[in-house]
Amino acid sequence: MIQSFRVKNILSIRDEQVLNFVTTSDDTYEDICLVNKGSVRLQKLNLIYGANASGKSNVLIALSWLLRFIIGKIDKEDGSYMMLAPFLLDDKSREEPTEMGLVFWVGDVKCEYSVSILKDVVQYEKMVHYPLGRAALIYERRWNRETTSSEITIGSTLKVLAKQKYVLEGQVLPYLTVLGAYKKSNIERINLFEDLYAYFSDQFLPILARDSEMVDFANKMVKKFPEVKAFITKILQLADFNISDIVLKEEIKEIPEEIWREIQQIPSLAANMPERTVTEDRLYFEHTTPNHTEELLYNNESVGTNRMYGLAAYLFFLIIDNEIMLADEIESSLHYDLLRYFISLFLMNSDGGQIICSTHSILLLDEPFVRRDSIHICRKSANGNTEVVRASDFGLRKDVSILNAYREGKLGGMPKLGGLVL
Repeated sequence: MIQSFRVKNILSIRDEQVLNFVTTSDDTYEDICLVNKGSVRLQKLNLIYGANASGKSNVLIALSWLLRFIIGKIDKEDGSYMMLAPFLLDDKSREEPTEMGLVFWVGDVKCEYSVSILKDVVQYEKMVHYPLGRAALIYERRWNRETTSSEITIGSTLKVLAKQKYVLEGQVLPYLTVLGAYKKSNIERINLFEDLYAYFSDQFLPILARDSEMVDFANKMVKKFPEVKAFITKILQLADFNISDIVLKEEIKEIPEEIWREIQQIPSLAANMPERTVTEDRLYFEHTTPNHTEELLYNNESVGTNRMYGLAAYLFFLIIDNEIMLADEIESSLHYDLLRYFISLFLMNSDGGQIICSTHSILLLDEPFVRRDSIHICRKSANGNTEVVRASDFGLRKDVSILNAYREGKLGGMPKLGGLVL
């Protein structure tokens, strides 16, 4: 689980902002909303509110980027590298480094990661953990401007050989992290590095944006795991979609003539020309009425049906594997009752999964299971930079409706609209 995320000088975020998921002493719905980790309690559900263009999405984009960057999934060598821009609305920030930090738990062990990046060069990077309650260095990396190379210090408890460290330093390029370089290196296995890499590779679901290919993700999971199909079918039935089964069919398609001619002109493919036909999975939903059963292609269904199909796949891994889900505008295309039902299913049935999402669905603020310390509000300052404030920090009395306080503008994060007469 993630305990906190801090970020500075990236996109619309100029000054350091923090998402803190450690709970207050509030005991509201603690049996379903909280997870104990060491001496702290962490939120399973975390909601980010704010007006359009307040920076909600940017906070999630920065977090998602960092999770991939840590393990080298954003890399110049394979063409996927793209450093997120610094804050550009003043001359000073664009010349300063971007800084990010993450406190997270691998099982029952707390870990901390921090990084500083300036103009595509990692200036500083550090990973520590607390296996016995005290900080122990895993690795630290500093950029040497004189030698234009990185110097790495490995924690003494890891017992890394000098040869391993030498090879690793040779692989750590200016824009590549230590864990990313380790995975590319042909060196002996370092168990703790393997565990950390597996955590960031396996613990986080693909970020769920409004244009995410949720159906494709769900199809892959349904095809790979029979239990996922059974789970999704049950969720769709419980959610009253009149769907009795999910059917994936492999269908052969021929590449259109115009595109096929272009492919044939590619010199690098001349010796090994691909097949003109391709096989793809086509999703059908089976509907059963008292008098008839019919399979309907997924694109003949409503956007909300397909959205819930994808969310159900995410829900499986949130509950069964305690994975972490980042979602931008989680309520998109869903009736409010379906959104509420999805969140309730997650809270009631998961032991350690986590949802971090932005939303415009203010009705959630009035739900009893949405705790004040699980709400973050993004506000845009006069200088155009994003500020993040936790709802519990406003000190509102328990008998004050957080929904009404938000709607009345007492918490910020609401659009400032002009008059109606043009």
